[in-house]
Amino acid sequence: MRKRAEKPPRIRKRHFRRGWQHTHAQLNQLLINSFLSSKEKHNSAEWHESNGQKYLEIKASDYYSLGLIEGTELGSKIRALKIIIKAIAAKTRHSGYHYNRFLEMAHEYENSIPDEYLRDSEKIGTFIDEVQGMADALKGITFEDVFLQNCFIDIVYGELIPFGAKIPQDYEFGCTSIGFYQNKQMVEQPSIFIGQNFDFNLTFKPTLSFVLHKVAHHPRIFSLRMGGMLALPTGLNEWGLRTCINVVKSTVSAGYTIPSGVLARLVFTYCFDTESAYNMAYQQPASNGYNLMIGDFRQLVVCETLPQEHNRYDIESWFVTSNTFIDAKFQQYLLLPNYSKERQRVAELMAEESYQSGVHIKSIMEILSKKPIICRNSLNLAESRTLAFISNDYFGLGNPVDHPWGFIPLEPKDSKKKEFH
Repeated sequence: MRKRAEKPPRIRKRHFRRGWQHTHAQLNQLLINSFLSSKEKHNSAEWHESNGQKYLEIKASDYYSLGLIEGTELGSKIRALKIIIKAIAAKTRHSGYHYNRFLEMAHEYENSIPDEYLRDSEKIGTFIDEVQGMADALKGITFEDVFLQNCFIDIVYGELIPFGAKIPQDYEFGCTSIGFYQNKQMVEQPSIFIGQNFDFNLTFKPTLSFVLHKVAHHPRIFSLRMGGMLALPTGLNEWGLRTCINVVKSTVSAGYTIPSGVLARLVFTYCFDTESAYNMAYQQPASNGYNLMIGDFRQLVVCETLPQEHNRYDIESWFVTSNTFIDAKFQQYLLLPNYSKERQRVAELMAEESYQSGVHIKSIMEILSKKPIICRNSLNLAESRTLAFISNDYFGLGNPVDHPWGFIPLEPKDSKKKEFH
């Protein structure tokens, strides 16, 4: 009888984590103090202000150092998101979704990550070490707590909602994204404009931050963060890649795959343009239903996404996405068929008018500032409101009408991959 060929053992992050925990168990606090007080140029953190908007800038020599700094600087936001997730778990406990169950689900998500993203071939660690660093910097916060935050959106929109768990309306997303493509012969500004409002319940405001980080020779990344998420798909990298996202409540459940917080970071770290980002984002089934907008200096792509299929639109004029699908086939899977329809309609009318009159640097911001449907500041605490915004040039916490617009502290470079090595 022929023996079955033995497969090489899979690389699992828990092997690395045990190593970290063993190595740093007694030196943890000493390391943190060393990293944060050292004047070494490779490890630094500083809060900046741009036109009244704050953002954290971090430079790190490796990913564990990055995590230690993030845990220290963003600790209150990580703790706040843990409290919120526990509150949601208390409301879904009757359906079997308690906090420990969420942790078990997060473990399944991490086991689904391909080994190629767990290999430290460059001797600077991986995102796993970064998550461990965040946990090591905070008392009462574990690796599992932080990793769960990177799976939180996927668990809610990929399983709880499709399976009928009663998620309070308080926790609904309500984002709006706009993208413009104009021929470079027509305008002096870059041909691609992309931006969005990030709408969520006021409870989540203490969890949000904008972070500009740089690790070793990897690209600088500027993104919106929520708690300990490595990145929301709302941001850009120094190669000019930009993304925006809108989650959609659907009746289609998702399996375990790369969670959104990890996938967003991987895209910003390794992708140089729209096509490479598209290929990475859809190499595996999606983790939930959403609309993803991807742009660079030459191309704009939008994808309506369900776990096992998606529609790709190559945009040559303008496009609007919100928390609904426009494709008739996909609309049959909407949990709330009428949700976001009015917001979608208003944004489309404004986008078309703006495109016809000529897109300029503030066109997206003018649409995102449209009260009360697109820019929302509800008096009802149970309703979503605009908590953050971003476009090609501007960013901010709050909404774009009542809060100042900060200037994005990153000038993307339209260049080839080899020029960054």
